[in-house]
Amino acid sequence: PFRGDLPPTTRPRWGRFRPWIFSGTLLNALVLYALFAAPVLDEAALMVYFSVMYILWGVTYTMMDIPYWSMIPAVTRTPKDRENLSMVGRTCAGVGSALIAMFTMLLVGALGGDSERAGFRWVALIVAAIFAVTELVCCISMKETTPSEMKTATVKEMFSALFRNDQAMVVVGSIVLINSALYLTSNFIIYFFKYDLGGAGWKATYTLFSTVGGAAQILGMMVLYPLLRKKFSSTQVFHLSLVLALCGYGTLLVFCLTGLSHSLALLCIPGVVVFACNGMLTVLTTLFLSNSVDYGQLKTGRREESVIFSMQTFVVKAASGVAVFLTGIGLDLIGLVGNTEETGPVAVQSAGTLLGLRLMMTVLPMLVLAALVLLVVGYLAYVLIDYHRLGDMDLEVDRQVLQPAETGREYHLLSYNIGFGAYEPDYGFFMDGGTESWAWSQERLTDNIGNIGSFLSQPHADFYLIQEVDRDSTRSYHVDEAAMLRSVLPEYDGTWAQNYDSPFLMYPLRHPHGASVSGLMTLSSLTVDSARRVGL
Repeated sequence: PFRGDLPPTTRPRWGRFRPWIFSGTLLNALVLYALFAAPVLDEAALMVYFSVMYILWGVTYTMMDIPYWSMIPAVTRTPKDRENLSMVGRTCAGVGSALIAMFTMLLVGALGGDSERAGFRWVALIVAAIFAVTELVCCISMKETTPSEMKTATVKEMFSALFRNDQAMVVVGSIVLINSALYLTSNFIIYFFKYDLGGAGWKATYTLFSTVGGAAQILGMMVLYPLLRKKFSSTQVFHLSLVLALCGYGTLLVFCLTGLSHSLALLCIPGVVVFACNGMLTVLTTLFLSNSVDYGQLKTGRREESVIFSMQTFVVKAASGVAVFLTGIGLDLIGLVGNTEETGPVAVQSAGTLLGLRLMMTVLPMLVLAALVLLVVGYLAYVLIDYHRLGDMDLEVDRQVLQPAETGREYHLLSYNIGFGAYEPDYGFFMDGGTESWAWSQERLTDNIGNIGSFLSQPHADFYLIQEVDRDSTRSYHVDEAAMLRSVLPEYDGTWAQNYDSPFLMYPLRHPHGASVSGLMTLSSLTVDSARRVGL
Protein backbone atom coordinates (compact mmCIF):
# COMPACT_ATOMS: atom_id res chain seq x y z
CA PRO A 1 0.00 0.00 0.00
CA PHE A 2 2.98 2.39 -0.31
CA ARG A 3 1.42 3.86 -3.47
CA GLY A 4 -2.03 4.30 -1.95
CA ASP A 5 -1.12 7.96 -1.34
CA LEU A 6 -0.64 8.82 -5.04
CA PRO A 7 -4.22 8.94 -6.42
CA PRO A 8 -5.56 11.40 -3.80
CA THR A 9 -2.80 13.87 -4.72
CA THR A 10 -3.54 13.63 -8.46
CA ARG A 11 -6.05 16.16 -9.80
CA PRO A 12 -6.02 16.09 -13.61
CA ARG A 13 -9.13 16.75 -15.66
CA TRP A 14 -9.73 12.98 -16.09
CA GLY A 15 -10.00 12.35 -12.36
CA ARG A 16 -7.70 11.17 -9.63
CA PHE A 17 -7.75 7.47 -10.40
CA ARG A 18 -8.36 6.84 -14.09
CA PRO A 19 -5.01 8.23 -15.33
CA TRP A 20 -3.18 5.82 -13.04
CA ILE A 21 -5.43 2.92 -14.04
CA PHE A 22 -4.94 3.58 -17.76
CA SER A 23 -1.17 4.19 -17.68
CA GLY A 24 -0.54 1.35 -15.26
CA THR A 25 -2.58 -1.04 -17.43
CA LEU A 26 -0.69 -0.21 -20.62
CA LEU A 27 2.70 -0.57 -18.95
CA ASN A 28 1.69 -3.77 -17.17
CA ALA A 29 0.36 -5.30 -20.40
CA LEU A 30 3.72 -4.60 -22.11
CA VAL A 31 5.71 -6.06 -19.22
CA LEU A 32 3.40 -9.10 -19.06
CA TYR A 33 4.13 -9.89 -22.69
CA ALA A 34 7.85 -9.28 -22.18
CA LEU A 35 7.85 -11.82 -19.33
CA PHE A 36 6.77 -14.58 -21.68
CA ALA A 37 8.67 -13.34 -24.73
CA ALA A 38 12.12 -13.64 -23.23
CA PRO A 39 15.06 -13.62 -25.65
CA VAL A 40 17.43 -16.58 -25.91
CA LEU A 41 19.99 -16.02 -23.13
CA ASP A 42 22.28 -18.12 -20.97
CA GLU A 43 21.06 -19.20 -17.54
CA ALA A 44 22.58 -16.33 -15.55
CA ALA A 45 21.40 -13.64 -17.98
CA LEU A 46 17.95 -15.20 -18.14
CA MET A 47 17.70 -15.10 -14.35
CA VAL A 48 18.56 -11.39 -14.34
CA TYR A 49 16.06 -10.74 -17.14
CA PHE A 50 13.20 -12.47 -15.34
CA SER A 51 14.05 -10.79 -12.02
CA VAL A 52 13.94 -7.34 -13.59
CA MET A 53 10.78 -8.08 -15.59
CA TYR A 54 8.97 -9.54 -12.59
CA ILE A 55 9.80 -6.51 -10.44
CA LEU A 56 8.59 -4.21 -13.21
CA TRP A 57 5.43 -6.30 -13.52
CA GLY A 58 4.77 -5.86 -9.81
CA VAL A 59 5.37 -2.11 -9.92
CA THR A 60 3.17 -1.51 -12.96
CA TYR A 61 0.44 -3.79 -11.64
CA THR A 62 0.42 -1.79 -8.41
CA MET A 63 0.12 1.43 -10.43
CA MET A 64 -3.13 0.08 -11.86
CA ASP A 65 -4.54 -2.04 -9.04
CA ILE A 66 -4.47 0.33 -6.06
CA PRO A 67 -6.23 3.19 -7.95
CA TYR A 68 -8.72 0.63 -9.31
CA TRP A 69 -9.88 -0.43 -5.85
CA SER A 70 -9.47 3.04 -4.35
CA MET A 71 -11.84 4.45 -6.99
CA ILE A 72 -14.79 2.66 -5.37
CA PRO A 73 -15.41 5.40 -2.75
CA ALA A 74 -15.19 8.00 -5.53
CA VAL A 75 -18.02 6.59 -7.64
CA THR A 76 -20.71 6.13 -4.97
CA ARG A 77 -21.57 7.77 -1.67
CA THR A 78 -23.46 4.86 -0.12
CA PRO A 79 -21.38 2.55 2.14
CA LYS A 80 -23.50 -0.46 1.21
CA ASP A 81 -22.98 0.21 -2.51
CA ARG A 82 -19.25 0.48 -1.90
CA GLU A 83 -19.23 -2.88 -0.16
CA ASN A 84 -21.26 -4.46 -2.96
CA LEU A 85 -18.93 -3.03 -5.61
CA SER A 86 -15.95 -4.42 -3.73
CA MET A 87 -17.57 -7.85 -3.45
CA VAL A 88 -18.55 -7.95 -7.13
CA GLY A 89 -15.07 -6.83 -8.16
CA ARG A 90 -13.29 -9.48 -6.12
CA THR A 91 -15.76 -12.14 -7.27
CA CYS A 92 -15.09 -11.26 -10.90
CA ALA A 93 -11.35 -11.31 -10.17
CA GLY A 94 -11.79 -14.81 -8.81
CA VAL A 95 -13.71 -15.81 -11.93
CA GLY A 96 -10.90 -14.42 -14.10
CA SER A 97 -8.31 -16.39 -12.12
CA ALA A 98 -10.40 -19.54 -12.54
CA LEU A 99 -10.69 -18.98 -16.30
CA ILE A 100 -6.90 -18.68 -16.59
CA ALA A 101 -6.50 -21.95 -14.70
CA MET A 102 -9.08 -23.62 -16.94
CA PHE A 103 -7.83 -22.61 -20.38
CA THR A 104 -4.14 -21.64 -20.18
CA MET A 105 -2.59 -25.05 -20.88
CA LEU A 106 -5.23 -25.79 -23.50
CA LEU A 107 -4.36 -22.58 -25.35
CA VAL A 108 -0.63 -23.14 -24.90
CA GLY A 109 -0.91 -26.48 -26.64
CA ALA A 110 -3.21 -25.19 -29.37
CA LEU A 111 -1.18 -22.05 -30.17
CA GLY A 112 2.34 -23.29 -29.56
CA GLY A 113 2.23 -26.81 -30.86
CA ASP A 114 5.34 -28.62 -29.63
CA SER A 115 6.83 -25.38 -28.26
CA GLU A 116 5.50 -24.45 -24.81
CA ARG A 117 7.51 -21.22 -24.91
CA ALA A 118 5.75 -20.09 -28.09
CA GLY A 119 2.37 -21.12 -26.68
CA PHE A 120 2.86 -19.13 -23.48
CA ARG A 121 4.04 -16.13 -25.52
CA TRP A 122 0.84 -16.15 -27.58
CA VAL A 123 -1.35 -16.59 -24.51
CA ALA A 124 0.43 -13.68 -22.79
CA LEU A 125 -0.15 -11.50 -25.85
CA ILE A 126 -3.88 -12.33 -25.92
CA VAL A 127 -4.30 -11.73 -22.18
CA ALA A 128 -2.36 -8.44 -22.37
CA ALA A 129 -4.53 -7.21 -25.26
CA ILE A 130 -7.79 -8.14 -23.50
CA PHE A 131 -6.52 -6.53 -20.31
CA ALA A 132 -5.70 -3.24 -22.03
CA VAL A 133 -9.00 -3.06 -23.94
CA THR A 134 -11.24 -3.87 -20.95
CA GLU A 135 -9.49 -1.41 -18.64
CA LEU A 136 -9.77 1.27 -21.35
CA VAL A 137 -13.53 0.62 -21.43
CA CYS A 138 -13.58 0.91 -17.63
CA CYS A 139 -11.77 4.26 -17.69
CA ILE A 140 -14.14 5.63 -20.34
CA SER A 141 -17.29 4.36 -18.64
CA MET A 142 -16.61 5.25 -14.99
CA LYS A 143 -17.20 8.72 -13.63
CA GLU A 144 -15.63 9.92 -10.39
CA THR A 145 -18.51 11.71 -8.74
CA THR A 146 -17.18 12.44 -5.25
CA PRO A 147 -13.60 13.71 -5.44
CA SER A 148 -14.13 15.98 -2.47
CA GLU A 149 -14.47 12.98 -0.15
CA MET A 150 -10.92 11.81 -0.76
CA LYS A 151 -8.49 13.08 1.90
CA THR A 152 -4.77 12.86 1.40
CA ALA A 153 -3.00 10.86 4.10
CA THR A 154 0.71 10.41 4.55
CA VAL A 155 2.19 6.93 4.35
CA LYS A 156 2.82 7.06 8.11
CA GLU A 157 -0.82 7.95 8.78
CA MET A 158 -2.01 5.20 6.46
CA PHE A 159 0.00 2.47 8.14
CA SER A 160 -0.84 3.82 11.58
CA ALA A 161 -4.54 3.49 10.78
CA LEU A 162 -3.93 0.11 9.21
CA PHE A 163 -2.09 -1.42 12.15
CA ARG A 164 -4.59 -0.06 14.66
CA ASN A 165 -7.40 -1.77 12.75
CA ASP A 166 -6.87 -5.24 14.20
CA GLN A 167 -9.89 -6.65 12.37
CA ALA A 168 -8.57 -5.54 8.98
CA MET A 169 -5.23 -7.16 9.78
CA VAL A 170 -6.95 -10.41 10.82
CA VAL A 171 -9.03 -10.42 7.62
CA VAL A 172 -5.95 -9.67 5.52
CA GLY A 173 -4.12 -12.52 7.22
CA SER A 174 -7.08 -14.80 6.50
CA ILE A 175 -7.11 -13.83 2.82
CA VAL A 176 -3.36 -14.45 2.55
CA LEU A 177 -3.71 -17.91 4.09
CA ILE A 178 -6.76 -18.91 2.02
CA ASN A 179 -5.18 -17.79 -1.24
CA SER A 180 -1.81 -19.28 -0.29
CA ALA A 181 -3.46 -22.68 0.17
CA LEU A 182 -5.09 -22.42 -3.26
CA TYR A 183 -1.92 -21.16 -4.96
CA LEU A 184 0.11 -23.96 -3.40
CA THR A 185 -2.33 -26.49 -4.79
CA SER A 186 -2.22 -24.85 -8.22
CA ASN A 187 1.59 -24.67 -8.18
CA PHE A 188 2.15 -28.29 -7.18
CA ILE A 189 -0.68 -29.82 -9.19
CA ILE A 190 0.97 -29.13 -12.55
CA TYR A 191 4.12 -30.98 -11.40
CA PHE A 192 1.91 -33.79 -10.14
CA PHE A 193 0.21 -34.21 -13.50
CA LYS A 194 3.45 -33.91 -15.46
CA TYR A 195 5.79 -36.09 -13.40
CA ASP A 196 3.47 -38.36 -11.38
CA LEU A 197 0.55 -39.12 -13.66
CA GLY A 198 2.84 -38.51 -16.64
CA GLY A 199 2.15 -39.91 -20.05
CA ALA A 200 2.01 -38.22 -23.41
CA GLY A 201 -1.42 -36.80 -22.70
CA TRP A 202 -0.64 -35.18 -19.34
CA LYS A 203 -1.40 -31.69 -20.67
CA ALA A 204 -4.92 -32.70 -21.72
CA THR A 205 -5.50 -34.39 -18.35
CA TYR A 206 -4.20 -31.37 -16.46
CA THR A 207 -6.33 -29.03 -18.56
CA LEU A 208 -9.43 -31.10 -17.86
CA PHE A 209 -8.76 -31.12 -14.12
CA SER A 210 -8.07 -27.36 -14.12
CA THR A 211 -11.27 -26.77 -16.06
CA VAL A 212 -13.29 -28.76 -13.55
CA GLY A 213 -11.59 -26.97 -10.64
CA GLY A 214 -12.06 -23.53 -12.18
CA ALA A 215 -15.71 -24.24 -12.91
CA ALA A 216 -16.17 -25.40 -9.31
CA GLN A 217 -14.59 -22.17 -8.04
CA ILE A 218 -16.95 -20.08 -10.15
CA LEU A 219 -19.86 -22.25 -9.02
CA GLY A 220 -18.89 -21.69 -5.39
CA MET A 221 -18.75 -17.90 -5.77
CA MET A 222 -21.79 -17.32 -7.95
CA VAL A 223 -24.17 -20.19 -7.15
CA LEU A 224 -23.36 -22.11 -3.96
CA TYR A 225 -22.67 -19.09 -1.78
CA PRO A 226 -25.96 -17.30 -2.60
CA LEU A 227 -27.89 -20.56 -2.13
CA LEU A 228 -26.29 -21.36 1.23
CA ARG A 229 -26.80 -17.78 2.46
CA LYS A 230 -30.55 -18.26 2.10
CA LYS A 231 -30.47 -20.95 4.79
CA PHE A 232 -27.35 -20.24 6.82
CA SER A 233 -25.61 -17.21 8.25
CA SER A 234 -22.34 -15.97 6.78
CA THR A 235 -20.55 -17.34 9.84
CA GLN A 236 -21.96 -20.80 9.25
CA VAL A 237 -21.08 -20.70 5.55
CA PHE A 238 -17.52 -19.63 6.44
CA HIS A 239 -17.12 -22.47 8.93
CA LEU A 240 -18.68 -24.96 6.54
CA SER A 241 -16.42 -23.91 3.67
CA LEU A 242 -13.29 -24.11 5.83
CA VAL A 243 -14.15 -27.56 7.18
CA LEU A 244 -15.10 -28.93 3.75
CA ALA A 245 -11.88 -27.57 2.22
CA LEU A 246 -9.85 -29.38 4.88
CA CYS A 247 -11.88 -32.54 4.23
CA GLY A 248 -11.22 -32.18 0.51
CA TYR A 249 -7.47 -31.97 1.04
CA GLY A 250 -7.66 -34.89 3.47
CA THR A 251 -9.49 -37.01 0.89
CA LEU A 252 -6.93 -36.07 -1.76
CA LEU A 253 -4.15 -37.10 0.64
CA VAL A 254 -5.80 -40.50 1.20
CA PHE A 255 -6.10 -41.02 -2.56
CA CYS A 256 -2.44 -40.15 -3.02
CA LEU A 257 -1.26 -42.54 -0.29
CA THR A 258 -3.44 -45.43 -1.45
CA GLY A 259 -2.62 -45.20 -5.14
CA LEU A 260 -6.05 -43.95 -6.15
CA SER A 261 -4.67 -40.59 -7.28
CA HIS A 262 -4.01 -41.95 -10.77
CA SER A 263 -7.74 -41.95 -11.43
CA LEU A 264 -8.73 -38.57 -12.83
CA ALA A 265 -12.40 -39.14 -11.97
CA LEU A 266 -11.53 -39.75 -8.31
CA LEU A 267 -9.15 -36.76 -8.22
CA CYS A 268 -11.92 -34.48 -9.45
CA ILE A 269 -14.11 -35.27 -6.41
CA PRO A 270 -11.90 -33.63 -3.74
CA GLY A 271 -10.75 -31.12 -6.35
CA VAL A 272 -14.30 -29.84 -6.85
CA VAL A 273 -14.80 -29.58 -3.07
CA VAL A 274 -11.54 -27.66 -2.52
CA PHE A 275 -12.03 -25.19 -5.38
CA ALA A 276 -15.75 -24.59 -4.65
CA CYS A 277 -15.01 -23.91 -0.98
CA ASN A 278 -12.21 -21.53 -1.95
CA GLY A 279 -14.66 -19.64 -4.15
CA MET A 280 -17.05 -19.16 -1.24
CA LEU A 281 -14.23 -18.20 1.13
CA THR A 282 -13.06 -15.59 -1.40
CA VAL A 283 -16.49 -13.91 -1.39
CA LEU A 284 -16.75 -14.02 2.40
CA THR A 285 -13.31 -12.60 3.12
CA THR A 286 -13.96 -9.78 0.66
CA LEU A 287 -17.10 -8.91 2.63
CA PHE A 288 -15.15 -9.03 5.87
CA LEU A 289 -12.48 -6.69 4.55
CA SER A 290 -15.13 -4.17 3.50
CA ASN A 291 -16.81 -4.40 6.90
CA SER A 292 -13.55 -3.70 8.70
CA VAL A 293 -13.74 -0.12 7.38
CA ASP A 294 -16.42 0.72 9.97
CA TYR A 295 -14.32 -0.75 12.74
CA GLY A 296 -11.30 1.25 11.62
CA GLN A 297 -13.34 4.45 11.66
CA LEU A 298 -14.49 3.68 15.20
CA LYS A 299 -10.94 3.16 16.46
CA THR A 300 -8.99 5.78 14.50
CA GLY A 301 -11.55 8.45 13.65
CA ARG A 302 -10.76 8.13 9.93
CA ARG A 303 -12.75 6.21 7.35
CA GLU A 304 -9.92 4.64 5.34
CA GLU A 305 -11.67 2.98 2.38
CA SER A 306 -8.73 3.67 0.06
CA VAL A 307 -6.19 2.18 2.44
CA ILE A 308 -8.30 -0.90 3.18
CA PHE A 309 -9.21 -1.50 -0.47
CA SER A 310 -5.61 -0.96 -1.58
CA MET A 311 -4.74 -3.89 0.68
CA GLN A 312 -6.16 -6.10 -2.08
CA THR A 313 -2.90 -5.67 -3.98
CA PHE A 314 -0.80 -6.48 -0.95
CA VAL A 315 -2.96 -9.51 -0.16
CA VAL A 316 -2.73 -10.99 -3.65
CA LYS A 317 1.01 -10.44 -3.90
CA ALA A 318 1.68 -11.68 -0.39
CA ALA A 319 -0.30 -14.87 -1.00
CA SER A 320 1.39 -15.44 -4.34
CA GLY A 321 4.81 -14.74 -2.86
CA VAL A 322 4.28 -17.11 0.06
CA ALA A 323 3.05 -19.86 -2.27
CA VAL A 324 5.95 -19.43 -4.73
CA PHE A 325 8.48 -19.43 -1.88
CA LEU A 326 7.04 -22.57 -0.28
CA THR A 327 6.74 -24.28 -3.67
CA GLY A 328 10.38 -23.61 -4.51
CA ILE A 329 11.57 -24.81 -1.11
CA GLY A 330 9.34 -27.88 -1.35
CA LEU A 331 10.55 -28.89 -4.81
CA ASP A 332 14.17 -28.57 -3.66
CA LEU A 333 13.50 -30.64 -0.55
CA ILE A 334 11.95 -33.55 -2.44
CA GLY A 335 14.65 -33.43 -5.11
CA LEU A 336 12.43 -33.00 -8.15
CA VAL A 337 14.43 -32.87 -11.39
CA GLY A 338 12.60 -31.10 -14.22
CA ASN A 339 13.03 -31.39 -17.95
CA THR A 340 15.97 -29.42 -19.27
CA GLU A 341 14.72 -29.55 -22.84
CA GLU A 342 11.45 -28.10 -24.11
CA THR A 343 10.66 -31.26 -26.05
CA GLY A 344 11.34 -34.93 -25.38
CA PRO A 345 10.14 -37.45 -22.79
CA VAL A 346 9.11 -36.36 -19.31
CA ALA A 347 11.91 -36.75 -16.75
CA VAL A 348 11.53 -39.79 -14.50
CA GLN A 349 11.37 -39.11 -10.77
CA SER A 350 12.26 -41.40 -7.86
CA ALA A 351 9.57 -42.99 -5.68
CA GLY A 352 10.61 -40.78 -2.76
CA THR A 353 10.30 -37.64 -4.89
CA LEU A 354 6.81 -38.62 -6.07
CA LEU A 355 5.70 -39.34 -2.49
CA GLY A 356 7.09 -35.98 -1.39
CA LEU A 357 5.26 -34.26 -4.24
CA ARG A 358 1.96 -35.84 -3.19
CA LEU A 359 2.50 -34.80 0.42
CA MET A 360 3.47 -31.25 -0.55
CA MET A 361 0.38 -30.97 -2.72
CA THR A 362 -1.97 -31.95 0.12
CA VAL A 363 -0.38 -31.57 3.56
CA LEU A 364 1.12 -28.11 2.97
CA PRO A 365 -2.22 -26.47 2.01
CA MET A 366 -3.84 -28.25 4.97
CA LEU A 367 -1.26 -26.73 7.31
CA VAL A 368 -1.93 -23.29 5.84
CA LEU A 369 -5.69 -23.68 6.40
CA ALA A 370 -4.97 -24.97 9.92
CA ALA A 371 -3.06 -21.73 10.50
CA LEU A 372 -6.20 -19.90 9.41
CA VAL A 373 -8.21 -21.80 12.01
CA LEU A 374 -5.68 -20.78 14.66
CA LEU A 375 -5.88 -17.16 13.50
CA VAL A 376 -9.68 -17.09 13.79
CA VAL A 377 -9.63 -18.87 17.15
CA GLY A 378 -6.93 -16.51 18.38
CA TYR A 379 -8.97 -13.46 17.41
CA LEU A 380 -12.07 -14.85 19.13
CA ALA A 381 -9.95 -15.43 22.23
CA TYR A 382 -8.77 -11.83 22.06
CA VAL A 383 -12.37 -10.57 21.94
CA LEU A 384 -13.32 -12.75 24.91
CA ILE A 385 -10.26 -11.75 26.93
CA ASP A 386 -11.02 -8.10 26.22
CA TYR A 387 -14.45 -8.58 27.84
CA HIS A 388 -14.92 -7.01 31.25
CA ARG A 389 -17.84 -6.01 33.43
CA LEU A 390 -18.56 -2.38 34.15
CA GLY A 391 -18.14 -1.62 37.82
CA ASP A 392 -20.09 0.69 40.11
CA MET A 393 -19.91 4.33 39.16
CA ASP A 394 -21.28 7.69 40.29
CA LEU A 395 -23.39 9.36 37.62
CA GLU A 396 -23.64 12.96 36.54
CA VAL A 397 -27.13 14.39 36.98
CA ASP A 398 -28.51 17.05 34.65
CA ARG A 399 -30.55 19.05 37.18
CA GLN A 400 -33.53 21.01 35.89
CA VAL A 401 -36.09 20.54 38.68
CA LEU A 402 -36.48 22.11 42.14
CA GLN A 403 -39.30 19.91 43.39
CA PRO A 404 -38.73 17.61 46.37
CA ALA A 405 -40.74 14.41 46.82
CA GLU A 406 -43.85 14.58 48.99
CA THR A 407 -45.07 11.92 51.38
CA GLY A 408 -48.58 10.61 51.04
CA ARG A 409 -48.72 11.36 47.32
CA GLU A 410 -49.06 8.82 44.50
CA TYR A 411 -46.40 8.91 41.79
CA HIS A 412 -46.42 7.17 38.44
CA LEU A 413 -43.48 5.39 36.80
CA LEU A 414 -43.11 4.35 33.18
CA SER A 415 -40.55 1.74 32.08
CA TYR A 416 -39.78 1.62 28.36
CA ASN A 417 -37.22 -0.43 26.43
CA ILE A 418 -36.85 1.52 23.21
CA GLY A 419 -34.68 -1.17 21.54
CA PHE A 420 -32.12 1.48 20.40
CA GLY A 421 -34.83 2.95 18.16
CA ALA A 422 -34.70 0.09 15.67
CA TYR A 423 -37.64 -2.10 16.57
CA GLU A 424 -40.48 -1.66 14.12
CA PRO A 425 -43.22 -4.20 13.28
CA ASP A 426 -41.07 -5.69 10.48
CA TYR A 427 -37.77 -5.63 12.39
CA GLY A 428 -36.08 -8.73 13.84
CA PHE A 429 -32.83 -8.37 15.80
CA PHE A 430 -30.35 -11.23 15.26
CA MET A 431 -29.93 -11.79 19.02
CA ASP A 432 -33.69 -12.27 19.30
CA GLY A 433 -33.92 -14.84 16.52
CA GLY A 434 -34.16 -12.35 13.65
CA THR A 435 -31.65 -11.49 10.95
CA GLU A 436 -30.91 -7.77 11.37
CA SER A 437 -27.94 -6.32 13.22
CA TRP A 438 -28.41 -2.59 12.53
CA ALA A 439 -31.43 -0.34 12.39
CA TRP A 440 -33.00 -0.25 8.95
CA SER A 441 -31.47 3.15 8.18
CA GLN A 442 -30.31 6.28 9.97
CA GLU A 443 -33.36 8.19 8.70
CA ARG A 444 -35.82 5.61 10.05
CA LEU A 445 -33.87 5.43 13.31
CA THR A 446 -34.02 9.18 13.92
CA ASP A 447 -37.72 9.19 13.00
CA ASN A 448 -38.35 6.43 15.52
CA ILE A 449 -36.45 8.24 18.28
CA GLY A 450 -38.41 11.40 17.46
CA ASN A 451 -41.71 9.51 17.75
CA ILE A 452 -40.60 7.97 21.04
CA GLY A 453 -39.72 11.43 22.33
CA SER A 454 -43.13 12.75 21.29
CA PHE A 455 -44.80 9.91 23.20
CA LEU A 456 -42.72 10.49 26.32
CA SER A 457 -43.33 14.26 26.21
CA GLN A 458 -47.00 13.64 26.98
CA PRO A 459 -47.81 13.64 30.75
CA HIS A 460 -47.71 9.87 31.31
CA ALA A 461 -45.57 9.56 34.43
CA ASP A 462 -43.39 11.26 37.00
CA PHE A 463 -40.44 8.92 36.44
CA TYR A 464 -39.22 7.43 33.18
CA LEU A 465 -36.90 4.42 33.17
CA ILE A 466 -35.75 4.04 29.56
CA GLN A 467 -33.58 1.11 28.47
CA GLU A 468 -31.32 0.48 25.44
CA VAL A 469 -30.54 4.12 24.76
CA ASP A 470 -27.48 4.24 22.48
CA ARG A 471 -24.96 7.05 22.47
CA ASP A 472 -22.23 5.92 20.07
CA SER A 473 -23.06 2.55 18.54
CA THR A 474 -22.45 1.09 15.11
CA ARG A 475 -25.91 -0.48 15.01
CA SER A 476 -27.56 2.93 15.47
CA TYR A 477 -25.26 4.84 13.08
CA HIS A 478 -23.50 6.56 16.05
CA VAL A 479 -26.59 8.67 16.73
CA ASP A 480 -26.67 10.10 20.28
CA GLU A 481 -30.16 8.93 21.19
CA ALA A 482 -29.86 10.17 24.78
CA ALA A 483 -29.27 13.71 23.54
CA MET A 484 -32.25 13.46 21.18
CA LEU A 485 -34.58 12.32 23.96
CA ARG A 486 -33.22 14.92 26.36
CA SER A 487 -33.96 17.68 23.85
CA VAL A 488 -37.70 16.90 23.91
CA LEU A 489 -37.81 16.39 27.69
CA PRO A 490 -35.69 19.28 29.01
CA GLU A 491 -37.83 19.96 32.07
CA TYR A 492 -36.86 16.73 33.86
CA ASP A 493 -33.85 15.90 35.98
CA GLY A 494 -31.99 13.28 34.02
CA THR A 495 -29.09 10.89 34.02
CA TRP A 496 -27.69 8.26 31.72
CA ALA A 497 -25.93 5.14 33.02
CA GLN A 498 -23.81 3.07 30.69
CA ASN A 499 -24.52 -0.65 30.96
CA TYR A 500 -23.23 -1.95 27.64
CA ASP A 501 -19.82 -1.23 26.14
CA SER A 502 -18.70 -3.91 23.71
CA PRO A 503 -15.73 -4.04 21.34
CA PHE A 504 -16.44 -4.38 17.66
CA LEU A 505 -18.47 -7.58 17.24
CA MET A 506 -17.68 -9.09 13.82
CA TYR A 507 -21.02 -10.89 13.72
CA PRO A 508 -23.16 -11.48 11.76
CA LEU A 509 -20.33 -11.65 9.23
CA ARG A 510 -22.40 -10.29 6.35
CA HIS A 511 -23.29 -7.12 8.30
CA PRO A 512 -21.38 -7.01 11.61
CA HIS A 513 -23.13 -5.67 14.70
CA GLY A 514 -20.09 -3.53 15.45
CA ALA A 515 -19.30 -1.70 18.67
CA SER A 516 -21.97 -0.54 21.08
CA VAL A 517 -22.16 2.11 23.78
CA SER A 518 -25.63 1.80 25.25
CA GLY A 519 -27.28 2.40 28.59
CA LEU A 520 -30.18 3.29 30.85
CA MET A 521 -31.74 6.75 30.86
CA THR A 522 -33.62 7.96 33.91
CA LEU A 523 -35.85 11.07 33.89
CA SER A 524 -37.50 12.47 36.98
CA SER A 525 -40.04 15.24 37.57
CA LEU A 526 -38.64 15.49 41.11
CA THR A 527 -35.25 16.73 42.21
CA VAL A 528 -32.50 14.11 41.95
CA ASP A 529 -29.80 14.74 44.56
CA SER A 530 -27.44 12.00 43.38
CA ALA A 531 -27.34 8.94 41.14
CA ARG A 532 -25.16 5.84 41.19
CA ARG A 533 -24.89 2.85 38.91
CA VAL A 534 -24.54 -0.40 40.86
CA GLY A 535 -23.36 -3.54 39.08
CA LEU A 536 -25.27 -6.70 40.02
